[in-house]
Amino acid sequence: MHGKQQESEKARYHLCSFATQYRVDLLITKLFILYRVLVVLITLGSSMFKNVMAVSLLVFSYNLYAACSVQMLSGDLLKFNKRTLTIDSTCSKFTIYFKHEGEMAVKTFGHNVVIVETKNFDKVKSKIDMKLGEESGYLAFMSEIIAKTAIIGGGADTSVTIDATNLSKDSEYMFFCSFPGHYGAMQGPVEVI
Repeated sequence: MHGKQQESEKARYHLCSFATQYRVDLLITKLFILYRVLVVLITLGSSMFKNVMAVSLLVFSYNLYAACSVQMLSGDLLKFNKRTLTIDSTCSKFTIYFKHEGEMAVKTFGHNVVIVETKNFDKVKSKIDMKLGEESGYLAFMSEIIAKTAIIGGGADTSVTIDATNLSKDSEYMFFCSFPGHYGAMQGPVEVI
């Protein structure tokens, strides 16, 4: 058991390191763009242009600190580590890093993360079919599905990136697991802030 726990901790460390590196790379890219804009601003002398750029930089700098990814975990129980998933509307892309910390195989107790508009949940869950297999997440392609990670078993991890600009603060969204029978307990709201 100690060896499995050590492997789980090692896998969690690698997943966290990957997510952290992604955020650092994104921050470096944004800072470089900010630097280039400042060089142009200094080079040009127009005060109207400076005012417009100053406002733009304030908006842009807010986005530097936006959390554009989340780490979600699950295991051999019917629950996620998050009750609510929050997506910052200033993110152009949003990534979900998902890890199954349990030991059970994908075919017997796999999990995934699916995001839909709440109004489409009943329609999507009615299409969950064991015959479709875990490769498809037990769901055929549906336009109502906004995001879907692969179904994974114990010790595995996966991720999915969505275009967050397609999400609206005025709509209601939710996440759930599409492994047959899991959606009743493994679900929660997605807040777009």
